[in-house]
Amino acid sequence: MTLLTRLRAHVGPWALVWLIVAILVGVTAAVGSVSHHLDDGALRDAVRDAPSIDRDLIASRTSRTALTSAPAAEPFRRVVLDVLPDALDGLVEEAWGFQRTEISQLEGLGASLTGDGVSREPAGFAPVVSLYTQTDLAADITVIDGRAPATDPSGEVVEVIVTPDVAAALGLTVGGEYVLHAGTVGLGPDQDESRTMSTVLVTGTFVPTVPDDPVWEHLQALREPDLMAVIQELGGIQPRALQAGLLTDPGGFRFVEERGLVPYLAPTTRVRVRFDVDRMDTTWAADVEEAVARVRTARELSGARIQSRLPGLIEDVAQRSVAVHALITLATGGIVGAGVMLLLATAGLIVQRRQQELHLLRARGGGLLRIALRTGTEGLPVVLTAAGVGWAVHRPLTSAVLARSSSLAVGADGLPPSTAGPTLVTMLLVGMLAVPLAAAWVARRATVARRPRISRPGPSPQRLTTEASVALVAVVGVAVARQRGLSGVDVDPLLSSVPLLLAVAAGLLILRLYPLPLRWLESERRTERGPVGYLAVARASRSGPGAIWTLLVVVAAAAVTGLAGGLDASLAVDDPADDRWLEPGTAFHAGLVLVLRASGSIGVLFVTLTVAVLLVMPSAERARQLALLHTLGLRRRQAGGLVVAEFLPPVVVAVVTGLTVGVATPVLLGRALGLEALIGVPTPRPTMDGSAAALIVLLPVALSIVGALIAVARPSSGRAIDPGAAM
Repeated sequence: MTLLTRLRAHVGPWALVWLIVAILVGVTAAVGSVSHHLDDGALRDAVRDAPSIDRDLIASRTSRTALTSAPAAEPFRRVVLDVLPDALDGLVEEAWGFQRTEISQLEGLGASLTGDGVSREPAGFAPVVSLYTQTDLAADITVIDGRAPATDPSGEVVEVIVTPDVAAALGLTVGGEYVLHAGTVGLGPDQDESRTMSTVLVTGTFVPTVPDDPVWEHLQALREPDLMAVIQELGGIQPRALQAGLLTDPGGFRFVEERGLVPYLAPTTRVRVRFDVDRMDTTWAADVEEAVARVRTARELSGARIQSRLPGLIEDVAQRSVAVHALITLATGGIVGAGVMLLLATAGLIVQRRQQELHLLRARGGGLLRIALRTGTEGLPVVLTAAGVGWAVHRPLTSAVLARSSSLAVGADGLPPSTAGPTLVTMLLVGMLAVPLAAAWVARRATVARRPRISRPGPSPQRLTTEASVALVAVVGVAVARQRGLSGVDVDPLLSSVPLLLAVAAGLLILRLYPLPLRWLESERRTERGPVGYLAVARASRSGPGAIWTLLVVVAAAAVTGLAGGLDASLAVDDPADDRWLEPGTAFHAGLVLVLRASGSIGVLFVTLTVAVLLVMPSAERARQLALLHTLGLRRRQAGGLVVAEFLPPVVVAVVTGLTVGVATPVLLGRALGLEALIGVPTPRPTMDGSAAALIVLLPVALSIVGALIAVARPSSGRAIDPGAAM
């Protein structure tokens, strides 16, 4: 029989293997890319929403004595840009150089403005003003009356231009001359003179060309006046005075130096560097802290003050990223584990259907290696094509799903490359080895079965030891995870295995206890009329190893769905630690919700496929048994009820057990998930949407009923069996 013929003869199970491998490879590859994409998006969100003092790099130098002078704005801007390391220089979007005079009444810094018509509202004190200038500001303002300032540093007048709002509030007019009192803040109602007075000429008024331009974030004092407290006397009421900015030209600051006003006004030169948010990613962020430190220690900026909270913003995002990755690991680890278990169950279905072929090969002298190679060669093209398709579609499919959310849309560069290489190799090996190893195992047991052995009632010691070991490992895994907390790594093997371990341990316990009430019912129903109830209970209480394993897969897949649904519900709390966490545009929140809902959907799919395997696996034997029961008088309706009564209870029990374990897993793990950094509570409430849970239970129930009806409707082989096998 050729390879193609063998594949066509068993196309159904091999198609299921193909689908499972494709899903596992696609999910594993997508998670590696999506996790980094979420990190990049969250970093951009954090920087974009941060105030300029945090997101930008600001270098400043201040002159406080007549012996020093602040550098001009443009030369200082060039110096700052020249010392930026490559990590920062490559992302510069804009850099502004500007100068301003400081205001500090305690230090005697600042200036008051008096003159005809100047307002002293609201408490009789003269307005407090600062002088500003900036490089290339002519492109950012539109003169609506008068002209731009052009101060002669050696003259007697400093020229300024103001906005209409400032002019109206302070009572200034275009062409008016006023007195600047340097070093005097809080000039009282009866004071019009000071030691240092200079003339100010208002040459015009202006408005911002683009009001929302980022340049105005550090020039707000020029746009509209504010109020500041004036210290009048110790313990007295602090009245308020108007505070505003007056825009001058570079010559205006040279005028300040020429007139010896530096000690009274403390001119400060600042350079504000803004970085392009759209080009930021986690790879760039890794070098930012060192780059900012290099700027702070640059010899060319000796004596300058460097401000930037970029490293702090990146660290905040990194801390949230650890918690988000833990939740993603928890959800996707359960998906991978349930998928591998389903793959093994499917491998069991394949070899069970081919037992006679394997026994014949063994009887003809075929070794276990030959049998493994035969089935492995048969499955190799299936697994390789599935892996190729899963890898090929994960990027475009994931990008299309992410594009539905504006905060998750992928840019022109596409998704970051997946970092799940080792996991993908593991998935590929499991897919290629599952069927060959199962075939070799069945062939070996066929040989061992011919040897005389002493039968033991009940489960074997090996099985009991295995079940106890799984339960112990699950308990220890939860305890270690709770004590250790977040690991801080992208892929946490312990955390990813805990949901699967809990599900398998709970499934083994439930399946160990499940036959006990059935055997009691069996004894109670022996005297009832009609064979359906007794036969269904008798058959359900004698599940074989294959059925038990498949039911464990149902528990594991349902646990993934319960876990994803519970976490999704827990994220929608009313009192988050940070309100931005629940904003729809937040990359971490939107991405995590997407991952959880996708995991829940895949869990439902795995539950459905596993129930299908559970129905199909004993189909040939069931057909023969039903044929025998028909000859004994069992009607077709009774046969359908028998199959439904046999399969429905264990499937429902397995699904409910899995959902319960999944919802309880985040509560059991507690602080190990890092939810406190995201939603403000260390342990979430065990929550899940009731309609979703009902739907998850109803899907396998419906499939069981439909499958049972199909099984009854199929023509049997008519092969007679021992009557005792029908029980």
